[in-house]
This record gives sequence, structure tokens and C-alpha cells, in this order.
Amino acid sequence: MTYWLGIDLGTTYTAAALCRPTVDELETQVVPLGSRSAAVPSVLFLAEDGSQVVGEGAQRRALTDPDRVVREFKRRIGDEIPLLVGGVPWHAHELAGVLVHWVWQRVTEREGELPEGVALTCPASWGPYKISLFEQAVLATRIGEMTRLGSAKLLSEPQAAAISYASRERVEVGAHLAVYDLGGGTFDAAVVRKDSPTAFTVLGRPEGIDGLGGVTFDEMLFDQVCAAAGVLLNQIDPNDPDIVPEVARLRRECTEAKEALSVDTDTTIAVSLGGVRQRVRVTRAEFEEMIRPELERTIEALHDALGSADVSDDQVDAILLVGGSSRIPLVSQLISAEFGQAPAIDTDPKTAVAEGAARFLVPAAPSALAAEGPVFQLPAVPPERPQIPSMLYEGEVVGDNAAEPPVWHRSRKVLLSVVTLAVLLVAGAVTTLGTPTLTDLLTHSGGTQAAKSTRTSTPGPSQSAGLTGAKPGATAASRAASASGTQATSANSSAKSGGGKTASKKSTSKKSTSKKGTTSKPSPTPDGTPTYTGARASSRSPVFTSPSSDPPTSTSPPPSPTTTSPAASAPPVTASS
Repeated sequence: MTYWLGIDLGTTYTAAALCRPTVDELETQVVPLGSRSAAVPSVLFLAEDGSQVVGEGAQRRALTDPDRVVREFKRRIGDEIPLLVGGVPWHAHELAGVLVHWVWQRVTEREGELPEGVALTCPASWGPYKISLFEQAVLATRIGEMTRLGSAKLLSEPQAAAISYASRERVEVGAHLAVYDLGGGTFDAAVVRKDSPTAFTVLGRPEGIDGLGGVTFDEMLFDQVCAAAGVLLNQIDPNDPDIVPEVARLRRECTEAKEALSVDTDTTIAVSLGGVRQRVRVTRAEFEEMIRPELERTIEALHDALGSADVSDDQVDAILLVGGSSRIPLVSQLISAEFGQAPAIDTDPKTAVAEGAARFLVPAAPSALAAEGPVFQLPAVPPERPQIPSMLYEGEVVGDNAAEPPVWHRSRKVLLSVVTLAVLLVAGAVTTLGTPTLTDLLTHSGGTQAAKSTRTSTPGPSQSAGLTGAKPGATAASRAASASGTQATSANSSAKSGGGKTASKKSTSKKSTSKKGTTSKPSPTPDGTPTYTGARASSRSPVFTSPSSDPPTSTSPPPSPTTTSPAASAPPVTASS
């Protein structure tokens, strides 16, 4: 996977970090170089066969081969006097190149591929001469030639610290950040300004104090512990092979005690030097009182850097603490009291600069751009809905010169929907009328309606006489005839519901008034109009008697004008006058 490499070569510790692009941001990962921490001690062991050991392994070799172990060589860069390592002269910038090449090999072996680019950091207080020496040493390793960029890039430690801080916190363009870098061997103070989402510029002249850092505090604690244990340092031979390992061991104990006092209030140091065996207890208050004068010098240097950048104390947006020694609690207390704001402390100040260096070479960092505002914005005007060509009327033009479609084109879908609905309704009605159940229901309803029509609409002789002044007895005869028609209709319904067996039995009855009811031939009525029997009779319209026919003189009820049913086997009803 594509990645960029950042290396921070420190006086006492060296760290490396990777930066990989993800879907929507940049992911930074610290490479574990040491066996006990991510940062590795800047210590080299140069063997006689030309092999090299770095970090904790080199520190252990210092107990047996101290003349082949070299440390704190970064602070000697620019010095023309070489260092003797195993009797061989080495310049400080050459030793720096050896350590950088070791880190490169360690990272590429771990990742399995070469990085896209590599960036290294240097103190902001370095001048052109020291920078050129460091660049020559890095160029001799040829690590930059193996990257896609073709060369290694260099940036100042305050710039890298600001880039790392901006990746975690929102920093507006134009903001001023004060960087307080208290490392192992040097102190640097600088002011940077954010000029763009991905660029920081160092303002004014950075201030630095050479020889002031964590190593200085280690020496002060070493002298204090030796004095408390009663060890006379002026009487110890530094070339004694038995004394040298004991001195190295006590120095390591003092370094660990200094780091422990940053989180604890006291610690105990075991002293075994020059025949003295004793344990010395050191408290945080004692240690802070010891280093307070040196820390006050760093506060003054930070004021000088702000004055050189022409930035007042109230214009500082944040004060960044960088370097392992900046975690000493007294540092934060002095800065808060002097500038009126609490400093920003990184979770691991030893690796913050390396993380910023890894991000330095990434083109158009998505996280930095996202910090200034949204990358994707909705359009001011919503896009128009695309039209399907088949939906366009003939001659329609799509685009800016599109003509106004006619009115009928807008309602075409509505008309099609109405027509489709009407067709479905008609088809459903036709299908429903053809079902047997609905036919039976309509037949029964038709027979009932025929009986009612006979009683109300057929003008029989009695009714005609009643209308012309006939006797009241004719009205009773009409009611009797209507009752006879109703019974015939009821008998017809019973025949339908009773089934074929009932109709057969009634048709063979000797007492039936009509033995020919089972035939399908029409039977004539008194007025000559044919009537139908059975199921066919119930499905036809009722027969009406013409009102112009002469009424009979007899008072007996006239024949029923309704359909004659074979099921009507009951005797006729005669109305009494």
C-alpha cells in the first residue's frame, strides 16, 4: 500500500512514522523502532567487522565495549573535530547518516515495499552550514533516490510539530502557533503561521539553546545522587574498566528516575559506584527546584521568538509542547503562568514531529482540506429530471430552446388511465353477468318484479270498471286475481329452490290444474298472447292486458295474466262478492 515516511532524528531518541491515504482522510502510524517503545535511543555500536547495532542493543554493548559506542552525536553536527569510535574517526553528520539509513532499512523490511517519499526534520535554529552537512550525509545513503520523488526532503521540527497538531485539532488559516521543543540535547522555540490548509511558515528568527535538554537534566540528577550517596567523582578513574560499566549503569538509572518523576511524586535510585552501595530517594519537588533555572531560560527564549515574529502573547492561538522533556510538569506550570493559557500537550511528544514529517509530503491532504470546510457541496439549483425520448411529443426540442409542450400532452397519462379503468370495469361487469349465481339471483328478482307489475300495472276488467264507476264488488275480484298471481309466483320460486325432483312430482300430480305445464311449448292466454312455463317463463317479461279490450260482464275473476307455473298446484282463489 502506498505510504510516505517521516524520520525525526533526535539527540537522544529517533522516531519514524508512516502516512497512508484512506477513503476520506490520512492515516498516520508510528513505526515501532525500539523494543520497549516506539522511539529508539540514538545510540550506535560500531563493531570491528563493520556491523552496526542501534538502540537498546548498543546501550547494552556500552557496558562491555564503551569505546565502540557513540551517543548524542547530533549536537556535534557542524563541529570539524571528528569523534573517535573504536579508534576510527567519524564526523557527527556521518554518524547521523548511518542512523537514518538503519531506520530506512527497518521500515522498508517491515512494510515490504519502498515509500513514495521520505522527509527528515532538523532543528529550526540550524544555520545553512549545519543543514548542508546533514543533507550531504542523507544524500550519501541514497535513500531518496529509491523513492518516487527521487530525493529526500527536509523541514524544520517546528513545522512538523504544527502539521501534526493541525491533523488532530482544527486550526484556522492565519492562526499563530508557538512551538516549545524541549528535546534530549537542545531546546528550540519558534513561531509558525498557517498560510494554507497544508502549509505552515516559520515567522521571524527561531531561538535555540544548545546543550540544554533532557541530557542536561540527567547530568544534574546524576551529580545530585552521587553527592547524596557520598560518591567522590573527582576520585574516580574514568579509564578503569570496572568503573566504566558502573557509571553507565548509574546514568541509566538517573534517566529512568527523571522520566518516572513526570508521573510520580518520588522515586528511589540504587547507587553502586566506586565501592559505594546505597539507595537514594528523590522527590519531584527536589528535582523541579534543581532544574527551574534552566527552564526559566527556555521561557525567555520563547518570548524572544515571539518578539522576532512580531506576534504578541495574546495573538498566540496555541502553544505546542514537543520533545520528551516537555512532559515535565513544571514546564506546563511555567508556561501557563507566563502566557495565561494552558499549552497543548501531545500524547507522545517523542513521535509528534515524525508524524508531522510523514504528512509533509502527501499531496493535497484530504484531512487538512476537510478541516477548512466541506469538500463536496450541493448544487445551488437542483438538476432537472431527465426526459425519456419516447415520452416527447413529435417535434419537441430538448434543451435551452425547448418549446412549450401542448396542453393535451400534459394530460395524456391521465386520459390513458381513465380509458384503461373504464375497459376494466366493463370487462368485469360482463364476466360477472355470465356467472350462474348472478343469473339465479336476477331470475328470482325478475319473477318478483313481474308479480308486482301484474298487481299494479295490468288494468283488468275490474279495475276498468272501478275507474268508470263500476260496482265495488269488481275491486274485490281484482284483489283476488292479484292474490292468485302472487301465489303462482311464489310457487315458481319454490320450484326453483326445490330442485328437479319437486318439479317432477308436482307435474305428475293428478290434482294439478294444468297437466301440460311441463312442456316447453307456449300456452295461449285468453287474449291470445303466448306464455312460457318453467325456468324460461321466469326470465321473460310479464304480459300486460291491453286496456282497450272490453271487460267481461261476469263477476268471476278473469284468468291470471302472469306466467303459468307447473308448481302452482293450489286451487284457485275465488273472491266473494
